[in-house]
Amino acid sequence: MPFRIRTSKFFVLGGAALCAMATSCSDGNGDPPSSSPEKPDASSQSRPDAASPAASRPVGGTVRGLRGTLVLRNNGDDEVTVTKNGTFIFGNRVEAGGRYDVKVGSQPDGQTCSVANGSGTVGDADVTDVTITCADDVYAIGGNVSGLDGTLVLSNNDGDDLSVSANGPFAFTKRVPKGSEYAVTVRTQPGKQQCTVAKGSGNATSDVSDVSVTCVRAYSVGGNVTGLTGTLVLENNGGDALTVNTNGAFTFATSLVTSSPYAVTVRTQPQNQICSVTDGSGTIAAADVSNVTVTCAPTFGVGGTVSGLAAGSVVLQVNGGGDVTVNANGSFDFASRLVDGSSYEVTVLKNPTGQFCAVTGATGTVTGGAVNNVSVACRLLSVVVNEVYARPATGAYGDTNGDGIRDSANDEFVEILNNEAFAVDIGNWVLRTGTGTPAAKFTFPAGTSLAAGGRAIVFGGGTPTGSFGGALTFTSALSLTDAPTADFFVRLDSLTAAGATLDTFTYGAAAFGSSCTTGCASQVRSPEGTGPFVAHTTVSGSTGILWSPGVAAPNAIPKLNALLSYPALGATAATVKSVDVQLNMFATAADFDNTQFKLFASPCAALANEVTSFATIGALGDASRVRLLPTNDLAYATTHCMSIAGTARSANGTPFGAPASYEFTTRTAASVPAGTVVISEYGGCRTASTAGLNACTAASSTANDEFVELHNPTAVDVDISGWFLQRRTAGGSASCAATIPPGTTLRAHGYFLIGGAGYTSSRYAGNPTADLSTTVSLFGGTGTTGTAESLVLSNAATCTGAPSVVDAVSAGAITDSLTTLSLPAFPTPAADGQSLERKACFDSTGDAKATTGLLAGGGHEAQGNSERFGASHADWVLRASPNPQNSTSATETRSCP
Repeated sequence: MPFRIRTSKFFVLGGAALCAMATSCSDGNGDPPSSSPEKPDASSQSRPDAASPAASRPVGGTVRGLRGTLVLRNNGDDEVTVTKNGTFIFGNRVEAGGRYDVKVGSQPDGQTCSVANGSGTVGDADVTDVTITCADDVYAIGGNVSGLDGTLVLSNNDGDDLSVSANGPFAFTKRVPKGSEYAVTVRTQPGKQQCTVAKGSGNATSDVSDVSVTCVRAYSVGGNVTGLTGTLVLENNGGDALTVNTNGAFTFATSLVTSSPYAVTVRTQPQNQICSVTDGSGTIAAADVSNVTVTCAPTFGVGGTVSGLAAGSVVLQVNGGGDVTVNANGSFDFASRLVDGSSYEVTVLKNPTGQFCAVTGATGTVTGGAVNNVSVACRLLSVVVNEVYARPATGAYGDTNGDGIRDSANDEFVEILNNEAFAVDIGNWVLRTGTGTPAAKFTFPAGTSLAAGGRAIVFGGGTPTGSFGGALTFTSALSLTDAPTADFFVRLDSLTAAGATLDTFTYGAAAFGSSCTTGCASQVRSPEGTGPFVAHTTVSGSTGILWSPGVAAPNAIPKLNALLSYPALGATAATVKSVDVQLNMFATAADFDNTQFKLFASPCAALANEVTSFATIGALGDASRVRLLPTNDLAYATTHCMSIAGTARSANGTPFGAPASYEFTTRTAASVPAGTVVISEYGGCRTASTAGLNACTAASSTANDEFVELHNPTAVDVDISGWFLQRRTAGGSASCAATIPPGTTLRAHGYFLIGGAGYTSSRYAGNPTADLSTTVSLFGGTGTTGTAESLVLSNAATCTGAPSVVDAVSAGAITDSLTTLSLPAFPTPAADGQSLERKACFDSTGDAKATTGLLAGGGHEAQGNSERFGASHADWVLRASPNPQNSTSATETRSCP
């Protein structure tokens, strides 16, 4: 039996092969072999015969359609994770003759995978034909239709269309993947119906069968078109566009149900026609609408020509709309057209910058043809350079900006004048100066409007102060040259680039003279705004007057700076005030008297209530200023008029010829709080430099029992290290009263006390010790009575040098020229046993009044000391008993009106 012999031999070889792969084998009797078994050939190792009971084979196959992660399982426990399409194989092999059973252990998300050829018996070959097919989970989308009478087209996700002709259930052909959105809408309505969808959208997590489509009777909207020669597009309710090419009946595609509104309008007009709609709106009343009437008529253009355009663009309108922007001279046409018989009006919506455009032939009626005879003529605006001052006079005569300081650069100015009868927007206009191509020196802020006849002044710098005839004032470095070697230009342009030049003043070396020690006039147009430039002093009506920024030269008047014309306590207080008059001419000081200069508590137009009995009237420093000191207070918030007689003379002896006047209003009754550390009180019991009777105790005491108190009215601590207290005589001689040591901080709302050489705290209420003691007399070397002087709190580099003034107080007759002093001074210095105290509020009093008093029990006692209007006479009161406070005293906070 050859077959059986071969089979036995195969088993022997197969057994030997298996034994070779094992860790140990027996020889059949249970004992280990005496030698290594015979090594089988390679073919018997890689492909053992299926007849061998010990042979094993891998199990695997192919995956198709997978989009996620799949877990397969063989025989219930051998798992393999598959993440991509292709072949797979289980980790465990199955013995020949053994069973394999492949199933899905875990489905991929959103998919279902099925197994083919998944089970069987392992034979003599690897198992490779297990097939896994995966497909997306998809769900049917459908629902029910009711009330349908015709054919309806539904759409899912705006792509899967379904035609429905009968009531009942429906389902779309395409299914939707799990988790995907569905949105059922009506693509085409049935002819005479309108169908609506309920529950038509969502995310598919299972088959959808509850979409409800309900159809009801609908009615058409239409009408008739006449006069059409082109193509017209109509719309209903802002949509459902309908293109109409011929006259006759029309009907919109979309019908509407009962009670629905309809509104037929023209979306697109036909070329060269205007179509109007009548009976175009209403409500559906269970019947078709067919009475909408669309009437079309020919239209004609409106246009004309633009001339004189220098730069920029002009914006025109017809009948208040249809804006057209014209950038160059030539013809123009409006895009909007008008029907025959229509009236038209062409207007300028926006003029080019620096120009004015006038329209002729602006109105009319369209009569069967285009309108092309409208004329728009543009011209430069008459806004001119009117006055220029390049060489300010010496002394106060050259202080054109009125800030109290004559400066050769800051007091240069250029005045421009609007000659037009209407306001002009000069925003972004540019003032240029220089030789050759002048450079931009100032750009007027956007939105700046210059009134009809109005003026704008650009000063070279400083702080323009006082009256300028209501003119707009600005500052910018002008760099004017007073004696140029070549033509010098002052030019006004409408824009920074590519703009129109409105006006240019050209001058040479002789225009402003060679010296200004006796007089130096501005150059001004005469007549104003239109004439050539001449010296200001030669203009009729202003003989001798050097300049008049903001005021017409023939009407030039002395310039009033009423900075100090404000009351201290009200209309009945005893302290005097001053009114400063700054003259813009060389004046005759002999004329400074009550007959030439008068002050009225009334408007200039109706002079009344003269403020009489001036305590002092005379020149202030030089003949360019006058100071009037009325004996009575000026009332708060009251209009006053300064009047100067026409007989007053300029320096050359020529009378003004006509009275001059200036109107101003005093400030309202309100407090002005200081924003930094102030001197808050000073005085003492024995301010004399010699020992003697103490005014507080009526007993003998040492000299200089005096103090100066500082107060911080702010909400933050202030480092006052290295600050100085400087004493100045009435004439301005400085001496050092105290130097505040390093590391000194004045706390918020707190006090700091400086004691004189003989300061004795026990003589004052609360026994306040000095925070800083000095060895010198703080003030009033022989007693303050009758001694005029100033105290200056300074943070300069040295104590006696030019002070950097933080605060100052003056008392008595002060002739000191330091401009930062708080003048006018308090009328009289404090005597021994008295002190001067800064007010808490504008109406504080040096007594114990329940509402305003600063003494013990007074209404302002605990409100600090921070009133700082800027004049000692207005900010200080006299205390009958001193009340020094130091750094340990309670803080005080003001609460003033």
